[in-house]
Amino acid sequence: MRGRTDPKTSMLASWASKVTSKHPLRTIQAVFNKASAELSVTFDGMYAGVGRISIFSLSDF
Repeated sequence: MRGRTDPKTSMLASWASKVTSKHPLRTIQAVFNKASAELSVTFDGMYAGVGRISIFSLSDF
């Protein structure tokens, strides 16, 4: 799911506050963030600006 999230509504504590600075997850997160940023334009083209129609409304067509 794409889009912005409101950090105030998160019910879970940030993983970053629980993972040490030398933990491998930090490297994985950095690689993921770089790849995600590079693919963002492609992903934006795959998603409609106003959402998708419901599968239940397909019978209306």
